Amino acid sequence: MLRKQALNAVWPLQNKLTENNYVLSPVPGTPLAELVKANLKAGDAFYIQDGENYVAPCDLLERNSLEKDQLDVCRHDIVLTELVGTIGKSLGNQLDVARNIVQPMVREAFEKIEIEERKRHRINQCQYDIVPLFFNSIWDSAILESMTEKYANSPIESLPVFVGLPAMTGDELQARMKTNTRLDSDIEKLLADSPADYLINVYRAFFLNDWNSNDKVSGTSYVNNWSLDKKELNNDVYSCNKLILVYLLARDLAQNPPSGTDMDLAELRAKCTVLMVQAARAICGVLRKRDTYKRTKLLVLKWPDGKPWPNHQGDVLVVNGDVYNQYLKEGGTPEALIGCALSDRTEQYANIVSNTPAYLKEWQRNERVINDYMRSNHMTTIISSTNDVITSMINTMDDDKLTAERPVLHARLRDAVRQLDSRGAEELYTYVRNVVCDVFWPHTDAKRVLKSIDAHMESEDNRMDPREAAMYAVIDLLADWLGNMIDIRSEIQTPTGVMSPIEVLPGKAF
Repeated sequence: MLRKQALNAVWPLQNKLTENNYVLSPVPGTPLAELVKANLKAGDAFYIQDGENYVAPCDLLERNSLEKDQLDVCRHDIVLTELVGTIGKSLGNQLDVARNIVQPMVREAFEKIEIEERKRHRINQCQYDIVPLFFNSIWDSAILESMTEKYANSPIESLPVFVGLPAMTGDELQARMKTNTRLDSDIEKLLADSPADYLINVYRAFFLNDWNSNDKVSGTSYVNNWSLDKKELNNDVYSCNKLILVYLLARDLAQNPPSGTDMDLAELRAKCTVLMVQAARAICGVLRKRDTYKRTKLLVLKWPDGKPWPNHQGDVLVVNGDVYNQYLKEGGTPEALIGCALSDRTEQYANIVSNTPAYLKEWQRNERVINDYMRSNHMTTIISSTNDVITSMINTMDDDKLTAERPVLHARLRDAVRQLDSRGAEELYTYVRNVVCDVFWPHTDAKRVLKSIDAHMESEDNRMDPREAAMYAVIDLLADWLGNMIDIRSEIQTPTGVMSPIEVLPGKAF
């Protein structure tokens, strides 16, 4: 039945239409036309006389919807039941396809395109990366300095080769480095901050001659050349830490040879002593060099190669962490330092700080040039990424899942990717959603359903539950479906007082 509450709710709209000279009628032959026929009889009119009383339109429609024929059958209920069954099945199928087939495909394509686009954007990235080199806290230990300082001026010797030492676990090696001082806690922190199996790899490289264990230089060149030049400090944030581990391990092994050693013990102690002294000498060199860099305020350890520009990759600006923090406190900025790298690359700390405004302008100028370039290529990058990803999906999709022949899908793709505009470039997901729907599912309402779901979720600041958004999307689809069953007739009042039609708009929702 037609409920009075629903009829009263829509009646103000009917009045508005009447005021503006619009007449709505169902398209003949549609389910809506059948439903209207079931509730309006020949001769029915608004405000008809019933005896001495007038029947309001809502009352009339409610009464007609309850009226039964000679077989005690309510025509309204029969037509409505059939209509609901037809619509429900159709809308259910459309929602199922959109949510469970199309949306996962859109999500898959979007994620792949986003990765590809980010990769290509990174290739075109035009900025230096600032990499601060911070020493582990163990290098601030007075105990470490006092243990090694007596070896500071030891002559350089070639490192010995060890034969016959057993393999040991990380726990066994860590136990051998204990000093029974406050340095032990620093050692634990150093290892905690290091990569996995770092200690084991150091032992294998220096004591088992396994230079393939994440060490690509020989032991002699590594230890003997350490701290001779600032370039050594930017090779590896963990490199100088190896010296401490080598020193402590050699120190213990010289006094406590492990069981299972095939070497002569005297030979082992002699070789461990040589390695211990050389590692200690190198540690002292690092400490001296670090102190020099701090006193002279050497900020930049390595300038990048070349200038930042698209497709010029791998450039980093390595800075001394001890000085970098002070630089930031004194008003310096990463952007200004990059501006320095783009201009005079002065080594003088005072000049770097005092010229901060000029360096910032240089950085801003370079950013404008680069951003103009990146914007001009952004859309091309998205189109290229989308084309590659969707092409791959078409080519690798199982035959039984294809919605059209592959050549047809490729042709649709060529048309779809061209629909990108500047707004679409900013709304990548929307663009990808439209491309996937236009290529694979143009014969369905999938795009309309997904678009409606997204719109409802966005309207609530993403607080709306996806299931609730899907419900509203179905309502929107139903409204469009019913709207296409309505003819809209616009009429005007003629001089004779007769309503005359001026335009008929079949199948258009008002």
